[in-house]
Amino acid sequence: MARLKPLSKLGEDGGSLGIYVGNQPSFEKEAKAKTVADKVLGFDVQWQLGESEGWKSADALLRFPPQGKGRGDMAPMVHLFASAPDDAGLERLRALARMLTIEKR
Repeated sequence: MARLKPLSKLGEDGGSLGIYVGNQPSFEKEAKAKTVADKVLGFDVQWQLGESEGWKSADALLRFPPQGKGRGDMAPMVHLFASAPDDAGLERLRALARMLTIEKR
């Protein structure tokens, strides 16, 4: 798990973008949640938007590689989770997620 925090003014919290790669993500799909389509790591995703204690949040979950394209039955999952004090901050974090790439070695 990694957490990215954008630069912000001293004393201000601009939020963070978390990245989890593994087989046990903490993502919980909510049937009534608003979703927004996007593309991350070259794959189509649906961000699930929410709010808690005045902070905006967004979660997305994808299998990597997608089911049926990797070895074995269990493809690891990538759970992206962002939280920010406002919509503009949350959009900056989602834009940061769109810039993520996978490096092949």
